[in-house]
Amino acid sequence: MLRVNNLNVKIGDRVLINNLSFSLKNGDKLAIIGEEGDGKSTLLKCIFNIKDLTYAQISGTVNYENAKLSFLEQFLPSSWENVSVEEYLLKDDVKDNIDYFNFEKLTNITPLFAKVKLNNKIYIDNQLVKTLSGGEKIKLQLVKILLNKPDIILLDEPSNDLDEESLLVLEKLISEFNGIVIFISHDETLIENCANCVLHLEQVKRKSENIWHFEKMKYADYLLKRKQQIDRQESIALKQQEEIKIREEKWQKIYQQVHNDLNSISRQDPQGGRLLKKKMKSVKAQERRFEKIKENVTEFLAPEEAITLKFKNKDIPNNKCMLDFYADKLVAGDKVLANNVSLRIFGADRVVVTGKNGTGKTTLLNSLYETLKNQNTVYMTQNYDEILNKFDSVDEYIKSFCFDKEDITRAKTYLGGLKFTSEEMNAKISNLSGGQKGKLFLLKLVILSPDYLLLDEPTRNFSPLTNPVLRKVLKEYNGVLIAVSHDKKFIDEVGKTVYALTKNGLVKT
Repeated sequence: MLRVNNLNVKIGDRVLINNLSFSLKNGDKLAIIGEEGDGKSTLLKCIFNIKDLTYAQISGTVNYENAKLSFLEQFLPSSWENVSVEEYLLKDDVKDNIDYFNFEKLTNITPLFAKVKLNNKIYIDNQLVKTLSGGEKIKLQLVKILLNKPDIILLDEPSNDLDEESLLVLEKLISEFNGIVIFISHDETLIENCANCVLHLEQVKRKSENIWHFEKMKYADYLLKRKQQIDRQESIALKQQEEIKIREEKWQKIYQQVHNDLNSISRQDPQGGRLLKKKMKSVKAQERRFEKIKENVTEFLAPEEAITLKFKNKDIPNNKCMLDFYADKLVAGDKVLANNVSLRIFGADRVVVTGKNGTGKTTLLNSLYETLKNQNTVYMTQNYDEILNKFDSVDEYIKSFCFDKEDITRAKTYLGGLKFTSEEMNAKISNLSGGQKGKLFLLKLVILSPDYLLLDEPTRNFSPLTNPVLRKVLKEYNGVLIAVSHDKKFIDEVGKTVYALTKNGLVKT
């Protein structure tokens, strides 16, 4: 059993979590959802070790009695990079000395490698952690978690860097675990198939107020319930506003009539004048009552994940060859990743490239960008910092692709549609979350509205609530889109043409 009681988390002046309480029992699989920067990772760290979370002000309690916890962080700390695989598995902290009695734990290590579909050659060869791919690092962390036999598992974005086969492994691991699992993920399919509880953190009213919703139900059921609540509240708000409008119009007529009567009444009728003044006083009192009613009227809900973006229309003939690419091989260092890679695109098309980890999908995108970079192309890389770190502020970044006042105004209007507050619009880029940086890239895509969009895992930094909106925006784009993705919903909804990258080139699926 895990209990969170009256938990409050504040960073500086910003309240992330307000009076949060919930409980979980064995078999519960809780998905924490919400937009970037709403406190999901901070909450996981609170649950794991509330005493060590020094960057936040915290009150309340987290109680899991004598249960053993294991935590997969969103990013494996760089301090582990120069440690061997064996050392990583045996140490709790990189600074620890190896307790050689712990070697008993490794006697049955092979089945754990097989369980997460990780080649145990990295253990046999005792490779350094830094030689592993992103997906291999996540799988190695999962092996370590299973090795420690925890009662409660905490996972922060475990689906990042995993290919489709590995995502199925992760899904199976979460679903079959007998204890409690609490996880954060952008992958809607993983949440839909694994979670039986949902905790939704939201920052509303221009991020000035925190609210949360905890439900013991499947994700699809939660989305349906939430939509019904939003629709019901909007219906009530609309009805109330219509009623107020009718009453105000009626009041305005009465006010105008009394006002006119007061202006036209004769001085020879003081009694009538006094009655009209008394009536005017009553009418004004009624106006003040209207103002109080307005203050308490039901608000129209603006879901935090709702974003407003639209590409300019393009007119690309269907028979026009937009790309004719061929590479006899894709290479990373001395390693040949794929041979005979050919891609031809006619007209506006949305191409999605899938494939196992390490097949060279990002290398392919880099090669395509070299071919297309002089042809009105924008490339959204996986690592936003490669480009954004060149700019100090959001304003400086906007001015790098907006060349007149009209475009700058349009960009800032779109930022509002992307749920940026005025403070965030003027913030340093280094202070933004991964999702906010991703939204800055989306802004550039829409403002420039290029002929070619190259996107490397475009959904990886957006919440499962924002991703459906992102898919809709990209589906409406009518230029040439080439994306690499493992996200099943993105592949199914956005891709018109889908290829798998193999050692022998691109294969249409």
